[in-house]
Amino acid sequence: MDLPRNRAYVLLREQTDPGRLYGFQVSVRPSSLVAGEWYVWTQTERSPRLLEGSRASFNPDHNQEPWQLSAEELQVNISLSDRRPFLLTAATSAVEIRFVSPRSGRTSLRVVAPSGYVWGPPVAAALSRSCWAAAVPGWPCVANVVTWHAVDLSYLESYPLHLEVQLPSRMPNLGSNAFFVELGALSSSPEDRWAGAAVSNDQTGEPFLILAISEVSVACDSVLQK
Repeated sequence: MDLPRNRAYVLLREQTDPGRLYGFQVSVRPSSLVAGEWYVWTQTERSPRLLEGSRASFNPDHNQEPWQLSAEELQVNISLSDRRPFLLTAATSAVEIRFVSPRSGRTSLRVVAPSGYVWGPPVAAALSRSCWAAAVPGWPCVANVVTWHAVDLSYLESYPLHLEVQLPSRMPNLGSNAFFVELGALSSSPEDRWAGAAVSNDQTGEPFLILAISEVSVACDSVLQK
C-alpha cells in the first residue's frame, strides 16, 4: 500500500470486538523537533473508507499539550520500592529517579508517571488524595504529573530525585506503561527542550508491572471422618 511517509498501516488478522483494548508498536524517525498530534483510525478490509478515529493522547489522565520531542536522549534510571497497588497496601511506593544533565544552566523538569499513578508524599489525613503533591510547596502537580519550573543543573552532573507515588490497582489501559522524564518540557522553543526519555523498565531491566497479590498465605485444616 502506497502511504504518505507519516502514516503506518497496521493489519489485524483477527476480528476486533467491541469493548476490548488493542495495542501495537511502530518505529518512527522524526524529521524535526516540532510537536505534533497522533491520530488513529480504523477501516475495514473491504472498504478503504475510514471508520472511527480519534486523537492519541500523550497523557490520558490530563489534557496536556501534544506529543513533544527533545533535542537528545536523557540518561535516566528509575526504581520503585514497592509495586503493589495502594488499595492493597494503603501505602505509597518510594521512587528514585537519577538522571545526568546534558547541559549547564536553568531549565524546567517534568516527570510523567503512567496513567493511574498519583504523585505525592506519604499518606496524611490533611493532604488531598486526588493530588497529594499539590499540598506541598514547590510541587506543582496534576495527578500523575509533577513539574519543577526552574532547576539549576550542571553539565554531566548526576541528580537523584526521591519521590512518593500511589500505584493503581491495574496496569494502564490507555497510554504507555512508562515514565517520561523531560528537561525543558515547558519551553516554547524546540531547541530549549534539552533532553527527554521514556523509561519502561527499571535498572534491572524489569518492566513496571503492578503486583496485585503478594505475600499470600493459606491455612488449611483437614478432618478425616470415618
